[in-house]
Amino acid sequence: MLTLRCTERLLKKHPGPLEHEVDVLQPTLGDWHANLVRLGPTPVVLAVNDVSLLAVIIPGKDFGNLLAVFRDRLMRRLIRLGVSADRIAHETAAV
Repeated sequence: MLTLRCTERLLKKHPGPLEHEVDVLQPTLGDWHANLVRLGPTPVVLAVNDVSLLAVIIPGKDFGNLLAVFRDRLMRRLIRLGVSADRIAHETAAV
């Protein structure tokens, strides 16, 4: 089960459901921290992995779908890094 620890600033934007069904799959990368930051006039969500410090930047427009967009962005980032398809499939299923 993914743990995405959001700052209070991000939680005020209501980034999707706070509670969801329990999942037995554990992401290999572990937990993430997310914060709302501004790049010029545009808000973005910066998610950083606790262990690897891998960063994923998510457009800060559609906060209700934050988790789905995060999963998609993470998958594309892992593909660009050359991670094997099996590992990517496991990670995105767990997220």
